[in-house]
Amino acid sequence: MTSNQALQATGLIGQDVLLPGNVGYKSSENQNVTGVVINESTAQNMEITIENERGEVLKVINAGTQPAGNVEFVWDGTDSFGNVLPPGNYVIKAQGDVAGESTSLPTAINRHVDSVSLAASNQGVILNLDGNVSVDLNDVIQIGG
Repeated sequence: MTSNQALQATGLIGQDVLLPGNVGYKSSENQNVTGVVINESTAQNMEITIENERGEVLKVINAGTQPAGNVEFVWDGTDSFGNVLPPGNYVIKAQGDVAGESTSLPTAINRHVDSVSLAASNQGVILNLDGNVSVDLNDVIQIGG
C-alpha cells in the first residue's frame, strides 16, 4: 500500500504544494514566493511582512481590508527599495486589525517538490522540498499553487 502511495506521490515532483507555516524559499533571484493568509474574520489594515532569517524587515505589503477566507499573496522577491534579494529562506508574517485589535494571522506558503521518499516503518510518504526541507504528505493543504 505504501509503495503505491509513493508511486502516486511521484506525480507531485515538480509541483508546488501549499503548507501551513511562514517560511518561504527562493531558489533563484527571479523567483516569487506565494501563499495565503488564513483569515478567519474580516481584517482591516492587513500587512504582510517579509523578513530575513535574522528578523530584519525587508518589505511590507499592504493588503488593506480583506474579508474572511484565504487571502492569496505574491512576493516578488524584492526589498522595499526594489532590490532583488538573493536565494534563501524568508519569513512571512501577517497581521491585521480584527474586531479592533491588532492580530497576528496564520499563513501557508507554496513550496516546490523536488523528490518523494518513503518514511521508515510505514509512516507514509515524505515530500522533499526546495531549500532542503522535508514534510509529510499529510501536511499538504493544497497541490498546485
